[in-house]
Amino acid sequence: MNKILIVDDDHVMVKYHSSLLNELGYSQNYVQKSTQVMAYLEKNDIDLILLDLYMPDIDGMTLLKSIKKHARLKSIEVIMISAINDDDVIAESLKHGAFDFLRKPVNETILSNKVQAALDKTRIQLAQQELQRANAINNQSIAHYDAIINTSSDGIISINEQGLITSFNPGAEKLFGYHAGDLIDKNISVLMPQPFKDELDGYLHHYLTTGIKTVIGQKIEVEAQRKDGTLFPIELSVNEINYEGFRGFSGIIRNISDRVQYRKSIIKINEYLDTVLLNLPVGVAILEGDDFRYFRINQYLADINGMSIDDHLGKTLLEVLPHAAEMIIPELKNVMSTGQPILNREFSILLPGRSDAMTLIDWHVPICGDDGKPNAIISVVLDISELRSTQDRLQQSQKLEALGTLAGGIAHDFNNTLAITMGTAELLLEILPEDYHEKIRRIISASDKAANLVKQILAFSRTDSSELSPQNLNEIVAEAILMIRPIIPTNIHIQQQLLSNCPNIMADKNKVEQIIINLCTNAYHAMEQTGGSIDICVQREEGQIVLMIKDSGPGIALAEQERIFDPFYTTKEMGKGTGLGLSIVYSLVKQHHADISLESAPQQGCTFFITFPITEQSLAQETIIERTSVAANGHILVVDDEQHITDLFKDFLQPLGYKITICHDGAEAYEVFRQSPQTFDLLLTDQAMPQLTGLELVQKIHLIDAELPVILLSGYNEMSAGSDLKELAISRYLHKPVKLQTLLHSITDVLSERIKKP
Repeated sequence: MNKILIVDDDHVMVKYHSSLLNELGYSQNYVQKSTQVMAYLEKNDIDLILLDLYMPDIDGMTLLKSIKKHARLKSIEVIMISAINDDDVIAESLKHGAFDFLRKPVNETILSNKVQAALDKTRIQLAQQELQRANAINNQSIAHYDAIINTSSDGIISINEQGLITSFNPGAEKLFGYHAGDLIDKNISVLMPQPFKDELDGYLHHYLTTGIKTVIGQKIEVEAQRKDGTLFPIELSVNEINYEGFRGFSGIIRNISDRVQYRKSIIKINEYLDTVLLNLPVGVAILEGDDFRYFRINQYLADINGMSIDDHLGKTLLEVLPHAAEMIIPELKNVMSTGQPILNREFSILLPGRSDAMTLIDWHVPICGDDGKPNAIISVVLDISELRSTQDRLQQSQKLEALGTLAGGIAHDFNNTLAITMGTAELLLEILPEDYHEKIRRIISASDKAANLVKQILAFSRTDSSELSPQNLNEIVAEAILMIRPIIPTNIHIQQQLLSNCPNIMADKNKVEQIIINLCTNAYHAMEQTGGSIDICVQREEGQIVLMIKDSGPGIALAEQERIFDPFYTTKEMGKGTGLGLSIVYSLVKQHHADISLESAPQQGCTFFITFPITEQSLAQETIIERTSVAANGHILVVDDEQHITDLFKDFLQPLGYKITICHDGAEAYEVFRQSPQTFDLLLTDQAMPQLTGLELVQKIHLIDAELPVILLSGYNEMSAGSDLKELAISRYLHKPVKLQTLLHSITDVLSERIKKP
């Protein structure tokens, strides 16, 4: 391996040149004191000296003269290095034997070319000296020199001043496919492709007349041409030869096809990696050095930072994200100092140009240099803001679902209590004198209101799924206002304007009430601090009924109106809403084959318009059957786990002439029926019971008597009016609390139908 000595009193420059030479694969050492140079050279074999021009004690020019005057050392090539740009100094250096002159700071490529050229010159000169020595001694020495040339894997070619080939070693024969005899005295251009072939003569003439070097002394990469016309890449080092009156040029040629192919492969790999990096669905950046300067970044992370890719490259992390000093920089410094990665760290950060903090997960992995120490970091960032937001919304939705389940359970138990209260009050109307009737009717009226409230609870708990029926919107609005007035502060006025002779619409009363309540609740939240008014109007427009709900609140911005009906979208502060209210309203409106629209502007309130189709169907009329008009006859099996309800039904039905058998769970009822099925005319059963539900009891009993009529009661309202009662083998379905007269009407109808059957 060639040995190079660096002579410079500047330690920084010594380290810099040493680093460059190490990367180029050269063995090197250095001397910083000029007074020690000659002694060092006497003791060590050196192939090339990089000599600084200006040094204390002995300057570089003086040292150059001393080296060239020394009998043994004068053959060592010397490249002078200085920051000056004085042509006289350069000329003097070359005059006293310097191979070349380099200006600081030295470019890596130029240094590589100059060093290689000097070493090549030394090698050729050594070969020439060896040849001269061989000629002086004997022909054996000449043979030895030829062996060096002939066994070289590199091609070695020499030409004269006219560009004619004078020597062509076996290495060149192998590279180009020619025999040496075919090319001796032929122009070297035969080995060159265009345009170099035509330019060669002009270059040689220019150099020989001016002495200006453009290729000589350099190591260059060009293409050469084989005998078969194929081209291949070569590394070419050209030096001038002056020997015993012969002036020419020698070239050392190395096939670098593998090197070029490797370089292309590296470029292709880098292109692939860049393509992958730029298109990954996560943010990726490579940060170099202790100041974490952006070397690479993909579009995903650039978008998160709110800047273009080009605006990142070359800048430090702090220049891009000044607030990273506290949250990110300490972590990166820890990675660089310990060499340990940071994985899966979740944090929130407010980035430039954003109004909301982002929730991110990052990974930081060190990249180590040749010394095994981290010199860069690859950072991966994933934005999980939407995921965390969705999780929060899902948790809120689950809470609402749990609340709905709880509400449904409470409603069931409350309905049983209401059934007992209402039924007992109805019985008291028959027993007590008229003086008490007004008070009893108050009980019944209060129970009716409570029953309506339970219906609302069931509607909110999503267990009520009744079908559409003819309804009067005026009546629904009036009842909805009665429900919401107690929960809205008195500083918010509610005004209604109803439509006289209002046509009917097809609607689910409970669901329309829910629409009104949701919209009024939104309006109340918007005006909670300032107060205001809510206007509810029913109008007729172009053959449709329009429900208008208007508030005097702060209004809704146009950008927010586009998402106002999206699930989980809310403009309210944390804890004030779920983001479900208006999406539920939208869903309920569509269930009614209706339309909803919005008019609003900031500080101008908000108005919702719900447009319902008109129906020609009339309101359903409740048929009331007086007890005295019913001829009661039949044996009824009454099943309910609530004893007060079974006692109430017995107290009501038995005096009318019905025979009543009571059971308090499904299993007991089944055993009673199984023992004497022919004695029963009707099964009156609750749905929610232990051991056997009402429907399960019906299925088992119908295996014994498939014709037995059934009236099913429930406080949950699981079945809608559209449920296939016939398929379930149910004659009637009644929702608790059921009025006794309604129950009696159903029993009479069912038993009458049983009698009419053949």
